[in-house]
Amino acid sequence: MSMAEPIQELPSSTPSPRRWLRFGIRIVVSLGVMGWLLSRLEWEAMREVAARAEPTGWLMALVLYGLVQMGLSSSRWQMLAEPLGFQSPWRRYFGLYYVGLFFNLFLPTSMGGDVVRAWSLADRADRRWPALLSVISDRLSGLLALVMLACLATIFDRGSLPPSILWTVWGLAGGMGAGLLLLPRLGRRFQSLARLAAALSVSQGHRRRWCMALGISLCVQSASVVQIALMGQSLGLQVPVMGYAVVVPLVSVLTLLPVSVGGIGVREGSLVLLLKPLGVTGAAALALGLAWFAMNFVMGMVGGLVYLFFGSSLSGPSANMQPGADASGASAPSAAAPPINGFLQENRRHGSVHRHTHQGRTRQSEAAA
Repeated sequence: MSMAEPIQELPSSTPSPRRWLRFGIRIVVSLGVMGWLLSRLEWEAMREVAARAEPTGWLMALVLYGLVQMGLSSSRWQMLAEPLGFQSPWRRYFGLYYVGLFFNLFLPTSMGGDVVRAWSLADRADRRWPALLSVISDRLSGLLALVMLACLATIFDRGSLPPSILWTVWGLAGGMGAGLLLLPRLGRRFQSLARLAAALSVSQGHRRRWCMALGISLCVQSASVVQIALMGQSLGLQVPVMGYAVVVPLVSVLTLLPVSVGGIGVREGSLVLLLKPLGVTGAAALALGLAWFAMNFVMGMVGGLVYLFFGSSLSGPSANMQPGADASGASAPSAAAPPINGFLQENRRHGSVHRHTHQGRTRQSEAAA
């Protein structure tokens, strides 16, 4: 297959000096944290960890990530994007997920690639906001599942975890649960929040879809915990699976903070901090963080190949064309209008009918006269 054009136009024009400054600060933070960790590292202990490492567990984690987790995540995103008017085939979401992994390596936080895949999903400028909401809904479902797994793990393994970690996990769960419960209720008073709840599939009308997506997310995040456990086992770490089920969600949340590039430094530092109460040395925890980053790097490089060779087939009006759509990307009226645009379209439709009815009555009065 010939080399394809890049995916649409990336969501950046000429970077402003302020954007470059923020990016530079994040690079400094990532390098600073990694430098601090390496300066305190016992190299003899690191060599011992590397000597007893077995690549089998890492390779199994890589396969589990690339096929199971990515495949299920693509199905979840497709499910949550359908109410917003996106009727793309599953393989498109699968490819865009890989593209997002590629840009995650270079963009701020561990979810910078989410903006790229949202931008690529939208086939027109007026659909970029619904596309971004579909990605937010997808990410929100995954984070909620991670926190739920962590809460379950704290119930079954409370003895080896310090109280600070327990309070952090349950505090995250309480905050996310309260937000999801309050958003639809506040939507009864504020129309904009009602449309937001519908777009994120957390409203009453999409409850079944949201529960199905959450079930997929639980499978996805369980696979994520198993991946890190496999890598830890390959490095000789004596950590129970329930311990990983608590640590992995906290590390994943911390890498979302906009203070690093690709989560570098934050991931490794948080592993050193959180695994210490479980009896893991700093060298072993840092080795696990580097193995985790290596897995993300390999998958990101695969995403780079997908972006390079299949970019044009994953973007543009034809990639997101619904049945009955013409070549320009405009689709025939659908019974299931997107929740965000549907509200505006409904108002326009009612206004149009009102104007036409008023004009018709005026002409009838003139004719009678």
